Amino acid sequence: ILSTKPYGTKATSPTTRPTTRPVGRPTLSVGVAQADNETKEGIVLAGSSNVTLAKYNFRTTGSGFMIKKLKFTTPNPAAIGELSFWNGSNQISTLGGGHLSYEGELPLFTIGPNSEMIVTVKANIRRIGEGAKTGADVALTLVGTEGEFLAVASNDQSVRVTGLGISLTGKSKVVRK
Repeated sequence: ILSTKPYGTKATSPTTRPTTRPVGRPTLSVGVAQADNETKEGIVLAGSSNVTLAKYNFRTTGSGFMIKKLKFTTPNPAAIGELSFWNGSNQISTLGGGHLSYEGELPLFTIGPNSEMIVTVKANIRRIGEGAKTGADVALTLVGTEGEFLAVASNDQSVRVTGLGISLTGKSKVVRK
């Protein structure tokens, strides 16, 4: 709940506390993309490339944001060979070598100011015997806990989003031979 009441006043709901924010402060919100008709639950063949595992909707107001840290989990990380990030048909970044996390001074990708961007996360699935196992679930989760995510406002480096408050899971995919 966003409120203009001073911090410490009684909340309007028993489960929330009022919060104050300066007017015009940059914001970032992230969610599972609603228009996700590509990431259907189902079967993926071992050795497949560019398998869509999840789509996330990044929305900014007041500033663009640079994604400088993020982490994914999956029940079977050995099955993932490479993750790539797409904005429409344009590949915007890659995490190679089976890495499921990124942290760096340079952004993994940037979302423009006052915009919405759907980021599709695709994976190369390893072959059976090279890390993938028949029946392995490769559902991808963007970890949202404090300290596992960092986005920095493009126009004000002091504005940092250090957690999402919730982890976001794509649809389940099961590896088959």
